[in-house]
Amino acid sequence: MCRDIEISCPSLCHPDSIRSCFACCPPIRPQGYEHIQYRRAVERMLRENTASFDRDSEAIVPITGYSCWALGYLDPAYRLVGCLLHPAQNDGKEMRFRVDYGLKCARELCPQAKAFERLSKEAKEFWVGLVRGLDSFQYSSKIYNPLFRLLGWARPILESISERESGGAPTLEVLQSRYPFLRVRLDPRACTFLVVVALEKGGKEIIGSKGLLELIHKVVEKMRQEFGPQENGGNGYYTHKLSLDRHLLDFVRLTLGLRKVGVQKAREIENRTIELVETMGRSLI
Repeated sequence: MCRDIEISCPSLCHPDSIRSCFACCPPIRPQGYEHIQYRRAVERMLRENTASFDRDSEAIVPITGYSCWALGYLDPAYRLVGCLLHPAQNDGKEMRFRVDYGLKCARELCPQAKAFERLSKEAKEFWVGLVRGLDSFQYSSKIYNPLFRLLGWARPILESISERESGGAPTLEVLQSRYPFLRVRLDPRACTFLVVVALEKGGKEIIGSKGLLELIHKVVEKMRQEFGPQENGGNGYYTHKLSLDRHLLDFVRLTLGLRKVGVQKAREIENRTIELVETMGRSLI
C-alpha cells in the first residue's frame, strides 16, 4: 500500500511531493527506452506492484525481463513513483537486497543527479522550477525534461544563471533566448570547459552574451583542426582516467574524440584552448 511521505532533503530523484524520477529503474533496459512511451501499460503495472507489495516480507525475488516488481507508487495520490524497497519507504531499513540488482540500485546515481547534488540550495530550487508542471512520467523522460541535458553544464555555469534569474525560473525557450549558448547542439559536457574558461577570463556577466555561442563553435572548429583524433586511436592513458580537471577531459574525449591521451598532450590542449578563448573572445564577447 502507498504511504504518505515527506521530502525533507530534496534530490533530483525526489525534488518535491509532486513528481519523482524513475528513469533508471530497472537498471537493465533496452537502449533508448522511456517509460512514457508505454505509459498506460506502466501505470497498470505500478498499481499492481503497489497493491501486491508485502512490506513485511524479506523474500528474495529476482527481476525478470525489463520490469521490477518493487517499482510502484509511493504516495496515496499516485503521483510519486519509486522503489518500494528503498530505506525511505521502510523507516530507514534497507530492503533492496530482495532483488538481484539491489546493490547496483543502492550504489549508483545518474550523472545529472550527482551534478544536482553539488549545487547550492538556491540553484537547486531555480532549476527544479524549470520543470514545474511535469508529472513523474514526463519528469523521468529525456524527451520532456530539459534537466537531463542542462545539468551537463558545469556548476559555475548553472550557479551563474540561477544567480542572475532572481525572478524565478522562466520557460526553457525564454532561458535559451537569454543565454544563447544553451542552444549549442553539442553535448554540454563536450563544451562546458570552454564556457568555464570564458567566465573565468571575461567575468560572469558574459554568460548572457550572444557571442558566447559563436565562440564555442569557432574554438571547437579550430581545436578539431589542430588536435583531431589519430587513426591509431591515440597514445597514452584512457582520457577519462587521467587525474586532471574532469571538464577538460570531457572536452578532450567528447569534442576532440581522443579516447587516449598523455598528460603532456592534455596540458597542451588545455593551454591552447585557453589561448583561443582569450584571443577569439575579445572580438566575440
